[in-house]
Amino acid sequence: MSWRVWLGLIAIVLLTSGCIKDREKKEGGESYLGEGAISDELPVSRVALYQNGVGYFERVGTVEGDEIVLRIRPDQINDILKSLTVIDLGEGRPVSISLPVDKRAVDELASLPTQIRDDGGLIALLSAFRGARVTLQTGAESSVEGRIVGLETINVIDEHGNSATDWRTMIKQDDGQLQVVQVADITSMKMNDRTLEVGLEKSLDISLNEGTWKPIELKIRMSDSATRQVLLSYIVAMPIWKPAYRLVLGEKEEGIFQGWAVVDNVSGSDWNDVKMALVAGTPMSFVYDLYSPQFVTRPDLTSRNQRVAIAPPKAESAYAMAEKKVEEESRKDTKSKSRARKPDAKPSDTAAPSGAAGYGGWAELDEETGDYGGDSWDAPAAEPAPTMDLDAFESNFVAATEGTEVSALFQYDLSNPVTVPDRSSALVNLVHAKGEAREVVLFRTEIYYNYDAMQPYRAVEFKNASGYNLEPGPITLYNESTFIGEGLLPRTAEGAIAYVTFAIDTEVTLKSSTLEEEEAAKIMKIHGGNLESELKSVTSLSYELKNNRAEEVLAVIRRPIRAGWTLDPMPADVKQAAGAYYIPVTLKANETTTFKLREVTPVRRTLSLDSNLTLELLKLQVSENALDPALKAQIETVIEKRAELNSIQEELNDLRQQKYELSDEASRISNSLADIKDIKENSAKALRDQLVKRASELETEIGKRSTRIAELSLQESDTERTLRALFRSITFERKDEQK
Repeated sequence: MSWRVWLGLIAIVLLTSGCIKDREKKEGGESYLGEGAISDELPVSRVALYQNGVGYFERVGTVEGDEIVLRIRPDQINDILKSLTVIDLGEGRPVSISLPVDKRAVDELASLPTQIRDDGGLIALLSAFRGARVTLQTGAESSVEGRIVGLETINVIDEHGNSATDWRTMIKQDDGQLQVVQVADITSMKMNDRTLEVGLEKSLDISLNEGTWKPIELKIRMSDSATRQVLLSYIVAMPIWKPAYRLVLGEKEEGIFQGWAVVDNVSGSDWNDVKMALVAGTPMSFVYDLYSPQFVTRPDLTSRNQRVAIAPPKAESAYAMAEKKVEEESRKDTKSKSRARKPDAKPSDTAAPSGAAGYGGWAELDEETGDYGGDSWDAPAAEPAPTMDLDAFESNFVAATEGTEVSALFQYDLSNPVTVPDRSSALVNLVHAKGEAREVVLFRTEIYYNYDAMQPYRAVEFKNASGYNLEPGPITLYNESTFIGEGLLPRTAEGAIAYVTFAIDTEVTLKSSTLEEEEAAKIMKIHGGNLESELKSVTSLSYELKNNRAEEVLAVIRRPIRAGWTLDPMPADVKQAAGAYYIPVTLKANETTTFKLREVTPVRRTLSLDSNLTLELLKLQVSENALDPALKAQIETVIEKRAELNSIQEELNDLRQQKYELSDEASRISNSLADIKDIKENSAKALRDQLVKRASELETEIGKRSTRIAELSLQESDTERTLRALFRSITFERKDEQK
């Protein structure tokens, strides 16, 4: 069935309730409901809509009689069976709740004759009930009683000479006479067989329940028939309520925020002045079939007690073999500044001409000068067209809602009654609050690793000062009287900051670069010549922001929070929301601003004495005042020796570089001498002498450096041995890390 058909049927059959004192009307046409304020429907008094596809309803009314009947759709019966609560507000009490059993129409109808199941007319009944005892009325005083023998058709010629088909049935009367009755003459038929009458009644009941739109009657039996107030409560499937928001920005960093909810009434009953609650959160709910009979499959053990009769022996000849045969058989303000008209002024004789003083109002004529002069009274000026400013928006709305936490849910209770006709939707105001709000440009830096002229979103930074937790939904943004865009408000807790993006800003750009490095932090343990340390893994971020606008802009850089990482140092005015840091940076007009950010996280490492970070960590350890003096002296000795070793190694590296350069020069001189050794000119001889002299000087210098390198290498070896021995002698473990 299409949804349009469903909507058309909902109003007819969805949950109406009434009270019945007697199934028949009283004499004189008086309703069985009696007189007074008693109604045939218990009106809806309270509605709570959830975001898990259910609605909670309460109905309160005055009833008379010992039975209350709820007429409900079959698709709602299971929800009502698992949630219905009946409270007698008088002195009585509900005794029992009953409803017809689900007959499984398909199976039940299969046992009825096809004529009854599919057709059900007179001809079909006469054919299906062959053999039944009936009384056929064929006139005001004429009837035939007996058993139906059969039904047949005959061809007849009508008065116009046309061939036609006629039906007739044959009835066997008690005296044995067979009476033929024309079907067209039958005005009524009475069944004289009670069994068949019950069967026909049964088929009609089943057919009535075939359509899911047809109601089921649920009867609530009360302890007595007195007039009483009764409260019913239950849940049924309902559309979820949908939040929608508005935010108007002012000139200052403030705004008016409104929260609305769209509710849909498809309950089948009008909601007239009902108490309404809208619940945020998703409590668990499910469908469970309590209406359909459920049978347990039982094993068939008939075969275990089966008895087998003994057959007589087969006759056979003396030579035939005996024969055996064994068989088995085994499923969810604008202030209008109007200038007062002078009381005695008349438009007809005091209107100023165009361009005169007081134009637009009334002025007095100066008879001497002929001018409309200064001491004049203006008539009411034309008022400007009204616009939606912050003050008007704030003063014209008042939210009448109370918010409460119920278990893991948040409930909005509307203070004023709500009226929503059936098959209608309504927009109800939940929140109205004034709070901090400002327009910013938002950089989502997590989208890319490095950026080249990244463009930001235009966004509104909004603080939830409503006093309520806000569900996610669309939000429309205004700047005074101008619509500036739409966005989606995320789920926002009370007092939290939300950033709502609504446009792209092409006038502001960002470039970034990233550097990864490690820094010394602290020593955790020294033992056996190894150092267990805690280092800082550092991510250094450099942002270059360019503002091409003619006005100052507040930029916000969004940096996702990485588990275990912190900002060091923490920037001023940084905000944390939704798993990210929001870092504000003021950008002056037409300027480029550089902003740096550091993220650090501790890293455990085991370092050897050769690591450059080891000396830094030892120096940090010595700077701690709580260090034991003897241990401090040991570490200071290691630092001195390490510094001495570093000095020796630096000098060695310098000498080796010098020796390499001198040796390289000597090699070039040797090659030059080889090139000019056979030249006899005087100039060549002078050059040879010069080169030989330089080669001798180089050899002397290389020898000196070789000697010094040998000396320093010996010192390096001795110092390194001493340093390692000193370092192995140190045993240290940070106390605050001991378990």
